[in-house]
Amino acid sequence: MKPVTLIASDMDGTLLTSQHVISHRTLKSIQAAVERGIRFVIASGRPWPGIAPYVKELGLDRPGNFCISNNGALIHEADSGSIVNSHTLSIEDYCQIATLAQQLGAHCHAVTAEKIYTPNRDISPYTVREAFLTNMPLEYCPVSEMNRFLRFSKIMLIDEPELLSEALQRIPQQLYTRFTMVKSSPFFFEVLNTKASKGNAVEWVANYCQIKMEQVMCLGDHENDVSMLERAGFGVAMGNAVPAAAQAANIVTFDNDSDGVALAIERYALTTHLKVV
Repeated sequence: MKPVTLIASDMDGTLLTSQHVISHRTLKSIQAAVERGIRFVIASGRPWPGIAPYVKELGLDRPGNFCISNNGALIHEADSGSIVNSHTLSIEDYCQIATLAQQLGAHCHAVTAEKIYTPNRDISPYTVREAFLTNMPLEYCPVSEMNRFLRFSKIMLIDEPELLSEALQRIPQQLYTRFTMVKSSPFFFEVLNTKASKGNAVEWVANYCQIKMEQVMCLGDHENDVSMLERAGFGVAMGNAVPAAAQAANIVTFDNDSDGVALAIERYALTTHLKVV
């Protein structure tokens, strides 16, 4: 294993505990890595407003640092939130997925850089939860009344886990070639531009920083993390990871409530000589 020079970590279920906080040990391990010159990049499904407070808490809000949002659809400068790379969706894409959601009997919403929109008058509690966690304003707007010039970082099907799982089985297979489609939680299924993924975004940052992917460590817990776990030189799945993420990783660490990120950084990034069995 090559020495780690860049670490990319998912947030929910990985960097954050179940209480949505960064543990003291995890904070200290990240700070120690940064002090050694290792770059640390948050790679989250959340939009920028839901990531920015944690970027600041970690002291990453400095020129030259980056942050990945919306499952790789956007890459931001960590000090300002300015977008440096994007792969977004059109209003036509939104209309297609909103129509599909209606046919499947599932709720949906779409995320722009500034707001979350839902066409559902009976707004899903999971949409309300997402708006709260990500610090994003939420607006109900019928599809026919949407601004035709909007661009969307992602469109999401959201519902109760059993209902959503059943609905996903009826998605036409051809849509999987037109979009990147990933499940990010039991109640979230995300539709993105086909060029958008955490793996692609991490590779973009690594290339920009002139770092080889074999020197990158990625940490994650869900299906939306698989692309970066597979592409990294060293992939780390959390103890709470879904099977797909665990299978894509090189090792499995402790869960997100047991300092799994800190353990991985201490053992595999802060140690000079590594031996992976």
